[in-house]
Amino acid sequence: VHALSTAACDDSEPCTVPDSCTGGICVGVKTSQCPICDLLFGASAGKLTQFQIGSSGKFGQGIDVDGDPKTCAPEANCADGVDNSAAVLAGFLNQPLINGVNQGTLTFVAEFAGYVGQGVPFTLNLYYAEMAAESKLAGCKANADVCKWLIGQSALSAQCKPKFSFSDALVKDGKLQAGTKDTVFAMDADLLGAKNATLYVKGARIQGIVEFGADKKTIVALQGVLGGAVPKTAVVDMVNAVDVGMFGGLGLSKKEVLELIDQILALDIDVDGDGSKESASIGIRFSAVGAVLLGTVK
Repeated sequence: VHALSTAACDDSEPCTVPDSCTGGICVGVKTSQCPICDLLFGASAGKLTQFQIGSSGKFGQGIDVDGDPKTCAPEANCADGVDNSAAVLAGFLNQPLINGVNQGTLTFVAEFAGYVGQGVPFTLNLYYAEMAAESKLAGCKANADVCKWLIGQSALSAQCKPKFSFSDALVKDGKLQAGTKDTVFAMDADLLGAKNATLYVKGARIQGIVEFGADKKTIVALQGVLGGAVPKTAVVDMVNAVDVGMFGGLGLSKKEVLELIDQILALDIDVDGDGSKESASIGIRFSAVGAVLLGTVK
């Protein structure tokens, strides 16, 4: 049994500092010493227009994380085997997620790399991005129009590989599936106003519905759920790192929020296999519109 650690480590890249264990992998922060990534991307992509925690453990709000159709979470608000114990956190965390998407500080773009049509496996890469100047000048609406985007350097590793990637994506009968029990989705919590913290989902899987263009082949829209398990320690670390002002609208102090999380967050998933449940199932709802990837930010 190997317990998850947050200790310092070495990712074998001398240009990344500091390196630490995140969700079972060694993650380093790129510095100016790392090479600038200059990449070209595929023609098929989508910009996420919604990214927030599901409000219940029912269809469309989460997935069957533990693989047992007889269980669901949270117990008082779930059905059909859907696990989303973290739904109780939606009231605390969704507003900064919604604000981030609407204000452009949390901008994810998905690349459907190698996608040629239904039934053929491809790679789904997720990137932080910023709108290209020509789309800004044209008044392109980020959450409604097909805009042009540039991938941020922070979305790429020191080897210029995508940090977030699902290598086994597949669209069949208009349904998208991606991810395995070993996939880790990690999001820099500073995008939510938290410093030096990472919110990560272990065993991340995507289930969604795809909308095609007139050619019945090109993906023009997508909606679905990213599900998995998030360790309680990751939630606590993120809340501790968030500016206290984020909770002003709740009428609660950071200490009171942490106490409330300790009381209401039910741990229903054993990620590290030691026989003790240390993580909460989570469902993150998302939707996307078409996008064009021009390249990387220099």
